[in-house]
Amino acid sequence: MAIARNVPNERAEKVELLPGLLLWREVTAYADDYKGFDVAVHVVLDDGRLTAYEVKVKQRPGGPAVTGEALRQVKVAAFVRNSIAANSTLPEREPGETYTVAAFGLLEPSDVARMREAGPVTETLEWVAKVYTLALATGDQPTKAVRNVFEIAQSTAGQWVKRARDKRLLGPAEPGKAG
Repeated sequence: MAIARNVPNERAEKVELLPGLLLWREVTAYADDYKGFDVAVHVVLDDGRLTAYEVKVKQRPGGPAVTGEALRQVKVAAFVRNSIAANSTLPEREPGETYTVAAFGLLEPSDVARMREAGPVTETLEWVAKVYTLALATGDQPTKAVRNVFEIAQSTAGQWVKRARDKRLLGPAEPGKAG
């Protein structure tokens, strides 16, 4: 899903989830002409979790009516996940420019490839911890998110998460619960 823009509420402060991982406490994710509607999702970070606080779906001029069926097609979780991109320090893009990013919009694919090639060195493990923590914040499966971002085997992702824990970049694992 292409989110047109993510706008942080600059009156809200940033919150540090991990050392070096700061997220805006409030972001509004906008998409124009999303499945025929204009959509705005106000996302709030509270107690380490990102949640949709408010969802607005607006009929476009001449577009379909906002119905229960239409509302069920709005993937709110994707807006919440993509709101993290408001924290990106990647270079600005030209409007309409097509590009690819990774790790919730925080990394270039070339950086991911470089880290995957380097293996579980400090920089890679720091990003493993960030991806893991962001996945927890969005309600995603954290080790699976590490696997998907770095395009590695699930067993390798588990090993990298363990190494990040060993380096104290992540908290200890709790049986039956992501740490």
